[in-house]
Amino acid sequence: MSPQAQEPSAENNSSRASDVIFSAQQVNWQVGELRILDNLSFEVQRNEFIGFIGPNGAGKSSLLRCLYGKNQIDSGTLNFNQRTI
Repeated sequence: MSPQAQEPSAENNSSRASDVIFSAQQVNWQVGELRILDNLSFEVQRNEFIGFIGPNGAGKSSLLRCLYGKNQIDSGTLNFNQRTI
């Protein structure tokens, strides 16, 4: 017999949601007329490692400065452990 796919339960969905330790949702940041971060969204799961790669001037360092509070985002949300930061 082949295994059958199971529908995700509410318990599984809440478990996955609690595994998200950081999320950025529709983050925007600009300097003057130059938009550096444009509608950026991503999630980081518990025990997950991520990296930011891209060419010079792509906004990697600007993103990190927004994440640790050096630069304040213009719009969007940043959440750490399900709390807005």
